[in-house]
Amino acid sequence: MKLDPSLTIGNRLVGQIIGLTGSLPGIQTELTVEYELLSSIIVESTATQKATDSKVSGLALDEQLQLHIGSSEVSGSVLNVKKDGSRHGAIFKLDKPVCCSLQDRVAISRNYKNQWRLIGWGSVFDMVGAALE
Repeated sequence: MKLDPSLTIGNRLVGQIIGLTGSLPGIQTELTVEYELLSSIIVESTATQKATDSKVSGLALDEQLQLHIGSSEVSGSVLNVKKDGSRHGAIFKLDKPVCCSLQDRVAISRNYKNQWRLIGWGSVFDMVGAALE
């Protein structure tokens, strides 16, 4: 595969995936993620504040979260939350489509005091693809 170097000027391809037709995973608009949450958010100390930690509450319906999937960073809202014994699952509606596969790792961040903070991690369990024209 050959790629014209002019396409990479100004980091225009950051977060993008390039491959031969048929060699890439599908484009997804909804993801079911099996996840685990951290027990607390640790916030660094600054010149004006001491280091603090805050308990991480469970995911709430319609909550807007930041998902990091591979090299992609995408916002999504929580459509459904499931708990089956010790396993947790959530269905996310993504704000923009993402290219990923089953079992891809996902980092979950929440906006805490105007900064995105890591609250959990998981893996893609199920997906709903986008209709391509």
